[in-house]
Amino acid sequence: MAKSAQRLEARRLRRCGFSINEIAKSVGFSKRTVSRWCNNIVLDKSQKQNLWLRAKAKHKENFRKYCESRHEATQEKIQTLKQEGIKAIGDLSKRDLFIAGVALYWAEGFKKDMRFGFANRSEFIRSLLRLVSHQPVLIEQAATFPFVVPKERSVNKIIAGFSKTKKYSAAFLRDLEAGLKQSDYFKA
Repeated sequence: MAKSAQRLEARRLRRCGFSINEIAKSVGFSKRTVSRWCNNIVLDKSQKQNLWLRAKAKHKENFRKYCESRHEATQEKIQTLKQEGIKAIGDLSKRDLFIAGVALYWAEGFKKDMRFGFANRSEFIRSLLRLVSHQPVLIEQAATFPFVVPKERSVNKIIAGFSKTKKYSAAFLRDLEAGLKQSDYFKA
């Protein structure tokens, strides 16, 4: 008897324009069973339109939730990588900040017609700019570091001095050497 009452309820809901999925959830039977019960009920044009609109709205909501979850996962990954980077780099001295600034200027910057900016749109540069913009104290520290024109103009001696500290990787030293050789001030 109970099954018969649920079948009648399913048919009533279908005549009202509910989807097979909605009806199956409501009466507690499978979609296949509900579909068999309601297979001879024809929906009018407005009912079909309402079903389509509800399905579209549900799809839109599911897509929004998916995008939010992907955004959250991406933000978590960014934060994790940022923390790993901070941990790997450690504290930077004023000298380190100065050297990084000079290296960035040589490698990435341009000055022309009273304008200046970054020639390369690399993620490294964008990340560095975000770091500095969120920690203005870094700019203050770098701004108070006195700029002194280097007395040593020999590229080989400068690289040897950096190498002697054993603080810098071979890749960094190669890049520094290439940057120094491009300058008119330093001599090869």
